[in-house]
Amino acid sequence: MSTMPIAIENRRVESTTNRLHIAHYLFLLYWMMKPFYFGPSGNMQLADFIFVLAFVMWIFVHKGNVLVDRREFPLAMFLLLILVINGIYFFITFDNSFLLTSAYYTYCFMIVLVVRDFMQNKRFLRGLMWTSAFNLIIQMVVLLLGLGRFMWRGLRFMGTFNDPNQFAFSMFSSFLLVFILSSYMKEEEKSRKKLLVLSAFLFAAYFIVQGGSTGMLLGVGAFALVFMLTIIYSERTPAFQFLKILAIITIVAIVALIAVQGINVAQVDGSASSSSFLIFRLLQKINLVESGGVNSLFEDRAITRIFNFPIYLIFGSGEGAHTRFPDRGFEVHSTFPGIFFYYGIIPFLILCFWIYGNLKNASRILVPVYLALLVESLTLAHQRQPTFWMIILLGSLPYANPKKLRRYRMVVSP
Repeated sequence: MSTMPIAIENRRVESTTNRLHIAHYLFLLYWMMKPFYFGPSGNMQLADFIFVLAFVMWIFVHKGNVLVDRREFPLAMFLLLILVINGIYFFITFDNSFLLTSAYYTYCFMIVLVVRDFMQNKRFLRGLMWTSAFNLIIQMVVLLLGLGRFMWRGLRFMGTFNDPNQFAFSMFSSFLLVFILSSYMKEEEKSRKKLLVLSAFLFAAYFIVQGGSTGMLLGVGAFALVFMLTIIYSERTPAFQFLKILAIITIVAIVALIAVQGINVAQVDGSASSSSFLIFRLLQKINLVESGGVNSLFEDRAITRIFNFPIYLIFGSGEGAHTRFPDRGFEVHSTFPGIFFYYGIIPFLILCFWIYGNLKNASRILVPVYLALLVESLTLAHQRQPTFWMIILLGSLPYANPKKLRRYRMVVSP
């Protein structure tokens, strides 16, 4: 019986060729089709079948070798422990959700392997950047044509997705990919794509409002705040002092708008707009904390499960059969605390080691990206989203001057 060879690679020098082969094109097609959900969430979509084909062609192009970079060893060990822990709980409970969760992680690991190899090709990275931007444009076209899906009395826009939070995360992560890749292109090619980044940010922020996602609003707000601080730190001029004042005025205006809106939870009806509905959801969260403290917010996200059953932080609870726990009955809606609880301290530390390996030499201009991703992921579970892993992986791109901040200037033409 023949076996598939696995090639272990060291950190390779980036390839000088920009030639794309069929696996590259199939992956970009997969990324373009990823936002289109033709069946229930959690099932294989058309895009997933395209990726499987891309993965097979990737192996074929490399003559049957599965290329595994040494930097993926920690992630491979993390995946192995996931399979073991979920497998044990499956044989205890015979609940298929443990097997399904393991399949999601395996799928994401396959994507990491492929993208790690493709990252050597600048033409592919450029294609990935433009495809991510194209995904934002497509959703805007869908919205303008009235073809998108809605939920909650038509107030939460989902685009071509089945869930408004998944939609909002896809739009936010598409912007983060555009920002990461455009920053890398500027570093490598001295090209300027400021209009592309600004447009992607505005589109993502608009879609987050339309989707009514408070978690994504927290993420985009964190990005904007940290990015503004980066700009102020990179250049100290009177123009940037003006930006500080403008930022304060904007914050005051937003707070005043929320106060004027004064939306009562019981008064939101079908006549409300998406923006007012988002304010309504923000007020819900504020009222939740005011009435029950921070613990009530933890209960809403099922995070209290971690405090109620801390023993699982040692050996893990497995990721499935969430009704075992006498709380909200669904998964922990917080990415890293959830992973810690599901798999215990050793797998969690191994995962942290992999993340550190990817981000330790990341360009300082990417700090807003990863802080925003961290803040936002505290409110939702993203470990099954390929984009989440790709964003972390792209932090290892070889920037020419990773520790040097880009200089931002406001230039007034004569």
